[in-house]
Amino acid sequence: MQFFKHFQRYSHFYKPIFKYKGGKYFYIQFIEVFKKHFHEEAKHLNVNDEELKMNKELIIYSIAHVHFGVINYWLDNDMSDSPETMGEQLNSLLSSISSNF
Repeated sequence: MQFFKHFQRYSHFYKPIFKYKGGKYFYIQFIEVFKKHFHEEAKHLNVNDEELKMNKELIIYSIAHVHFGVINYWLDNDMSDSPETMGEQLNSLLSSISSNF
């Protein structure tokens, strides 16, 4: 998965940021980029807000933090799994979460 390959390639940059070595500023900016991305993705899903069982903002917030958490876990564990494996695991995790929405 390209997503994890990017973080693998630039792990020397992301590891310190995810450890708050740059302060909370970079962490907050990173989460905001994810949230913005997922807001854009949500527009293309054509899901009516009334159909959701949860607040859309809460869903987007949660998904952004799930991505951050999985990436952080992977980097903390020296990227012992392949990017492809991590992509599959993230997709499985998100599928199990979304089935509850």
